[in-house]
Amino acid sequence: MVVGLVVAFVLAEVGVRLLEPIPAGRLLPFYYPASALERIAAHQSFFRFDATLGWSLTPNMVRRGLPDIILRTSRDGLRANHPYAPEPPAGVRRLAAFGDSFVRCYEVNSADCWTTGLEQAWPGTQVLNFGMPVYGPDQAWLRYRRDGREFHPCGVLIGYMIENIQRVVNRFRAFYQPSTDFLLGKPRFVLDGDGLRLLPNPASSPWQLEDPRWVEETFGPQDAWYFPGMFVANPLDVSHVVRVARTAAY
Repeated sequence: MVVGLVVAFVLAEVGVRLLEPIPAGRLLPFYYPASALERIAAHQSFFRFDATLGWSLTPNMVRRGLPDIILRTSRDGLRANHPYAPEPPAGVRRLAAFGDSFVRCYEVNSADCWTTGLEQAWPGTQVLNFGMPVYGPDQAWLRYRRDGREFHPCGVLIGYMIENIQRVVNRFRAFYQPSTDFLLGKPRFVLDGDGLRLLPNPASSPWQLEDPRWVEETFGPQDAWYFPGMFVANPLDVSHVVRVARTAAY
């Protein structure tokens, strides 16, 4: 019986390797591009590590995005061509916009951004753009509380999309989108009785995120998109049969 099981397993292993029912590059554990964190840690990226929010924009940066698109940040990490004083000028109403890349207008120049259009359509108004790519509504709210209030807006706009529901229950971006090299974590809220309880971002340094085992153990338990062993191999993963079975379950 034992010999029969061993022979069957060997044949299955050979068959899986030859037929590749799931391409090898898509089998668990997925590739973990830890080197992508080096530019963030060295402050050479458009994004910077943020121990409270997970990530934010590097101040005073200019970057070319899509063809003919220039992305510029102010000293406060806003999408702006100039800095803003904490207090709005006399007689000027100030709005502050928070949200994801659609709020930030990631694929257009500042002149074509909706916040610029709102300023032009409503004279005597400033619209500060705090939009941040890959943000969830939870991060947008927390950024308003931390950074937005000091600019004394008379109105706050928080943009969101239905897809953002997925981000609200996510703590580590690569669990939600395994193919990304955006290896940063975030805070999230969880239900607690009739209210919400904040789970802070557990990472205090980008270097902690270089270790996928630490990431899985720390972020995984409260992440709706986490699957055990997404980036960390176990001893049985030497078998393609096991890896195919795990990936199918994922």
